[in-house]
Amino acid sequence: TVLGDVYAGGRQSTVDSTEINISGGEITGDVYGGGTYDAAVATVTNDTKINISGGTINGDVYGAGMNDQVGGNTSIVMTGDTARVNGTLYGGSNNSAAAIAGTVGGMKSIDFGTADAAYTGSVNLADFTEVNINNGTTTIESLTNAAEGTNVTVELNGAEILSRPNLHTIPCLASMESQPLELFVKGSQGDKI
Repeated sequence: TVLGDVYAGGRQSTVDSTEINISGGEITGDVYGGGTYDAAVATVTNDTKINISGGTINGDVYGAGMNDQVGGNTSIVMTGDTARVNGTLYGGSNNSAAAIAGTVGGMKSIDFGTADAAYTGSVNLADFTEVNINNGTTTIESLTNAAEGTNVTVELNGAEILSRPNLHTIPCLASMESQPLELFVKGSQGDKI
C-alpha cells in the first residue's frame, strides 16, 4: 500500500518525459503523470504516460501533474479486470493552486484495453480530448470536458461502451459551466450524438 500521492515528474524541476506502471496493490491518494508546483514551475518537456493494469487507486488520476506544464501529450492506458480508480481520471493537470495553471501542449488521451489485453470496468472521466475503447467493456459513469467548446472524440474499436442509463444521456457538461459538450463517437456508425 502506498499512503498518499504518487508523482512521476519532479518537484519544481524539469524532466524530459515520464511513465508510471501500476499493476497491483493500493494507492490511497492521487496519481500524477507529471510533477508538482510549489514555488517554481514543474515541467515535463515531452509526454507523460500512465499504465494501469491492476490494483486500486482511491483518489484521482491525472495525466499531467499538480499545476505543472506538459509540453507534449498525456496518455493513460487501462487494461485488465482488476484495475480500479475510485476517483476520476483526468487528462490534464490538477489546477488547485491559482498562482500557476497547469497546461498540456498536445492531446489528452485515454485508452481502455489494447490489442492484447481487454479492460472491463466503470470510470469517471474529465478533461480528455480523445477516449479510445479498444478491447473489453467500459462503463462511463460521467464525462466532463475542461472548457466550454471543447470536443471529445470517443473511438470504438470493436469494443463496447456503456453509460448510465444509455449512451445518449452521458452527463457531458463543461466544468464550471452548464454548457453541453459535443461528443463524437467513431465506430461502425461514426455518429455524432
